[in-house]
Amino acid sequence: MTLLTPQRVTRAVAAVIVLVTIGYVGEPAAYWLTAVPPPSPGQIVLAGLGVAAFLATAFRVVGETLTYGAGGDRRLLDLAICGSAAFAMPLCFGPLWLALPALLAGFAAITLAPRRTLVAVPLLLTGQALVGGAELAPLGGLDLVDLILRTALTAIIVGALGWLGHFAEEVFRGRAELAQLAVVEERLRFARDLHDVLGHALSVIGLKNEVALRLLERDPRRAATEIESARQLAADSVRDLRSLVRGYRNPTLADEVAGVCSILELAGIRCDADAAPVGLPQDVQEVSGWIVREAGTNILRHAKATTCTIKLRVSGGDLLVEIVNDGAGSLRASGSGLTGLAERVAAVDGEFSAESSLGRFTLRANLPLTKGART
Repeated sequence: MTLLTPQRVTRAVAAVIVLVTIGYVGEPAAYWLTAVPPPSPGQIVLAGLGVAAFLATAFRVVGETLTYGAGGDRRLLDLAICGSAAFAMPLCFGPLWLALPALLAGFAAITLAPRRTLVAVPLLLTGQALVGGAELAPLGGLDLVDLILRTALTAIIVGALGWLGHFAEEVFRGRAELAQLAVVEERLRFARDLHDVLGHALSVIGLKNEVALRLLERDPRRAATEIESARQLAADSVRDLRSLVRGYRNPTLADEVAGVCSILELAGIRCDADAAPVGLPQDVQEVSGWIVREAGTNILRHAKATTCTIKLRVSGGDLLVEIVNDGAGSLRASGSGLTGLAERVAAVDGEFSAESSLGRFTLRANLPLTKGART
């Protein structure tokens, strides 16, 4: 089981960046408000508006960048507003607010494309040095050097956190694609096996029937031999085909549960499953396995789920199957897949239901272990 999902990693990275930002803004705000002489009410109002504009646009830039939300033009506009507030604060209210441009450099690093970042971050550092030089000139050159180093370090830390979020997103996206590729590979393998079983046999049957047609008038006995040979080959092919399909379609319930959990885990969805009961009748194994497999496919294709729970237990002569996921927003309690499941369950005299409630989508099936036991 995996405890990491794209959403959790992104939220964790965003939360760290938000905490760093609040710390960088809160500390100078506290010192500035308690300075002697204290700022006037008008200055407090203006500074409050500046900080609000900086934080609002900064948090929106971070959130939209990490979640691939708004388009590039919108983020650039937010970054421009954030930059204006970041440089206005130290110019208007003193060097205590020089931490804001440092944060701005980090936001630019995670928002802009790599080439633009290589241009924008040095420009911001230069701007920070110019503003800091004007504000800190009376204090000496060492303070300016310290400011530039702190600004560069802050940009690196915030930028690295943002790139960590992007990297985690790409990793999970790659895992989801691998899960889909596994399904495609299984289909291709079945197609190859099907071709191996039927391709040659159908060609030979066609040739034998063509020979029989040509011999029908001048050598009926040989024609009959060829027809019988084609019939026998067709019967053998049907038997091989049934054996092939049985191997694909009749795995145990435990195999189906393990396979679905493996695919969901690859896609970054935590899967908790009960152990499959032993000694189930073959028809119950087939239907319950189909339910688990179809539910897993629906979650991968249609749900934005992060967790899935598969409950299996025998009670009162029935096998109870319940599959719950937290991606109900993208699933409907209807559709051809669910209709097919309901028909399969009804074929073994079982009961089936699907419902969406409180952000969770639930499939339930009661399958009698003895067909005809339920009246």
